[in-house]
Amino acid sequence: MDIKKLITDQFEEMAAFRRDLHEHAEPSGNEVRTAARISEELEKSGIEHTVTPYHAVIATIHGGKGQGKTVALRGDIDALAMPEETGLPFACKTGTAMHACGHDGHAAQLLAAARALHQLKDSLSGTVKLLFQPAEESCRGAAQIVADGFLDDVDCVFGEHQCNNLPVGEADIEPGVRHASSRTFLIDLVSENTGHSDVIPAACAALLDLQTLSSRETPPEEMFVFSMCDIHGGIDPETGKDTMHMEGTCRTFNPAINAKVEEWTRRIFTETCAAYGVTATVSSECIAESVINDPGCTVIAKNALMKLFGKEADHPLPPTTGSEDFSYYLTKCPGVFANIGTNTPDNRYHYPNHHPKFDFDERGMIVGASLHVQFAYDFLNQK
Repeated sequence: MDIKKLITDQFEEMAAFRRDLHEHAEPSGNEVRTAARISEELEKSGIEHTVTPYHAVIATIHGGKGQGKTVALRGDIDALAMPEETGLPFACKTGTAMHACGHDGHAAQLLAAARALHQLKDSLSGTVKLLFQPAEESCRGAAQIVADGFLDDVDCVFGEHQCNNLPVGEADIEPGVRHASSRTFLIDLVSENTGHSDVIPAACAALLDLQTLSSRETPPEEMFVFSMCDIHGGIDPETGKDTMHMEGTCRTFNPAINAKVEEWTRRIFTETCAAYGVTATVSSECIAESVINDPGCTVIAKNALMKLFGKEADHPLPPTTGSEDFSYYLTKCPGVFANIGTNTPDNRYHYPNHHPKFDFDERGMIVGASLHVQFAYDFLNQK
């Protein structure tokens, strides 16, 4: 069994499919054609699957060696609602969407992995689920897949992301926290008086007090960032009172801090603004929890990587403050999330994720697809 060859033999087909998705990029919640193309290719290969009303494609491969555990492999498929500036011959035709985070590659390599696993099914014990997930960028897709019960019978979940911080042939697979949680805040201030108003000084005082959270409420060794990203205000035409609306985001690696930060923020804004005769209303939503890799699953993934590409392929990176809705799957079962190198030694693909000139070395998809297959094979057939 040569997993790398099974994937390498599909490289041209994999690259062509990636470019097709790139040219017809669809943002979160609108992956109609994307889901249809994935379904079409799975149908050609005779792989059992279903397409949900929200454009997820869930494929299932039953092993021929009898019942066993179930492993899920996830690849996100949505693009971003932004114009593209790559100048690529397969740049998005619409001008309003772009695969600026590599999800076209994620979909293509998971499809190649599905074909390879379908060929290997007689040597598998248990079941493989392949989750072609929509709406990662809006952090809605994974939650919906979980809510619909597709993870209820899954024992372990594996996911990957393209990474231009590493060259092709290397990957980052580490236990513990890998991505920060993301919590969005909506804060509204209303002056209790008309005419003379203290909304602006109240907001300034509360924002300064907010910065004490990192020094007073969180341990010094913990990563904690609270950024207010949008502030605007004016006079309410109906009441004549001054108002202000703020929107912000909080990132932390620690789930306990993420659970407390709304309470802390409400206390600061309520008490500080009250001294200025201003009423504060604070609400928040946790968009994604921290991604915390299971140690046991991480060992299987690391060994799979080194089995395929040697010990030199293992290249640890520090955790990132970027969020990932892969965390929703980890509320249902243990799992591991890996970063797959997609750059060249001369740093040709240096533009970061979400940049209008983002691109990646397509040879990285060989590593990603091979690792999907090897991880599933090793997890299901472990003794």
